[in-house]
Amino acid sequence: MSEIRQDPTTEEWVIVARERVERPNDFTRQEATRASSWEERLSFFESQTVARLRELAETADTWAVPWYARMGYLDGQFPDLAEGWYKSY
Repeated sequence: MSEIRQDPTTEEWVIVARERVERPNDFTRQEATRASSWEERLSFFESQTVARLRELAETADTWAVPWYARMGYLDGQFPDLAEGWYKSY
């Protein structure tokens, strides 16, 4: 039976399933397949990789804005901090 426990180091709740010890091979690694010819490799990359890279590029163009640009600063143009500013906290 599964149990919910709290990890004392991170204070996160985790699920511990003792019965999983009896079935260690449920999640085995899959064997890698080899593409024997250049045409097979090319067809794989055209069908799988290109579409995913295009999707990632569109997402990056939309959402990948650095935090300083969102605040209105350009690269390396941040307001100066007075020396010892942290001592006031």
